[in-house]
Amino acid sequence: MRKYFKIFTCGVQDASAYRGNLIVGVLSNFIITAVMFYIWKVIYETNVTIDNYNWEDMKIYLFISFICNSTLSWSAETKISKKIITGELTSDLIKPMGFMSMTFFETAGAGVPVSLISILIMSVVAIFMKIQMPTNPIVYFMFIISLVFSFVINFFISFICALLCFWTENYFGITKSKQVIVNFFSGALIPLNMMPGVLQKIAYALPFQGIVFIPSSIFMESTVGRDAMYLILSQIVWCIVLYIVQVILWRCAIKKVVINGG
Repeated sequence: MRKYFKIFTCGVQDASAYRGNLIVGVLSNFIITAVMFYIWKVIYETNVTIDNYNWEDMKIYLFISFICNSTLSWSAETKISKKIITGELTSDLIKPMGFMSMTFFETAGAGVPVSLISILIMSVVAIFMKIQMPTNPIVYFMFIISLVFSFVINFFISFICALLCFWTENYFGITKSKQVIVNFFSGALIPLNMMPGVLQKIAYALPFQGIVFIPSSIFMESTVGRDAMYLILSQIVWCIVLYIVQVILWRCAIKKVVINGG
């Protein structure tokens, strides 16, 4: 476990050292959130509430969405994909640790500086805008747990998409398609309970809701107590399912590497 902790700390150090990437990561998420903020502000000028969300609720939702999307470094998927396409992956295969585990802890470490800066920014904005935050410490505890599983789900989805480069040898299209799908079905653009019937059922049946919608629901106390625990349990189930999927894909990909290598 010590070797993985060392990889984690290296991820933190690398992310902190490359300040340009760090700033771009924070700014890109912040700009998207700011755009969504003003879009929803215009919508709420003619509506007092929409599906039990008032303007104050929506502001909190957008801020939590910003934090959830900041846990995974924006360049994580690109780095994994490039390793596969350029062949740099082969040097990682001879290391005394699994490629997925090594990538997971490195990515987790890289997300720490961005997450901390994002939380700091949102805290300042919340104070400035006088946004009412939860007072129950249990809510924060459950939110942190949910946020951890949010990262795990997001990582596995990105890792699975990156593994597809073994067959496509092109990561740009996969990355952009994944970003659109995840942003829509995770609730990053619109809360899932605001979606029309069919889309809502599809969204609830997919793992993406565990990235934004579930942590946001817990933080906003729209889901509390046992129901909140069930939501976290659903995140854990999706983590297990996605882990199994990436294991199957990885084993198929390794066979392809051996074949290509002669």
